[in-house]
Amino acid sequence: MLQFTVLVGMNGAGLMNGIYLSQGGVAVQLAPYNATQLNVREFGNILKSRGPYLEWRNKHEAKNRGNSERDPYNSQADTEVEVNEFVELIRQALRLGINRKLQKEL
Repeated sequence: MLQFTVLVGMNGAGLMNGIYLSQGGVAVQLAPYNATQLNVREFGNILKSRGPYLEWRNKHEAKNRGNSERDPYNSQADTEVEVNEFVELIRQALRLGINRKLQKEL
């Protein structure tokens, strides 16, 4: 983890590996559409406390793969990521991570 510039993951316990990123490493959290009862904010606060952090939330209902009858809070929903949004998010994360590493070396 210390060698990664960017770590990207869906909201969930696995993303907590981001606490082991180097100081300049960027943690990126992805959240499903309308996931109102998930701990996105709490995970975000933990990841922000260790360094650079970005967040993407699915704002496209058509990209949601949840079942609102069985899971009204979308806590178990799969999501499709809009490709152009994802590419821009990764570009932003790489710029942020690379800039932090360069500043650290100066």
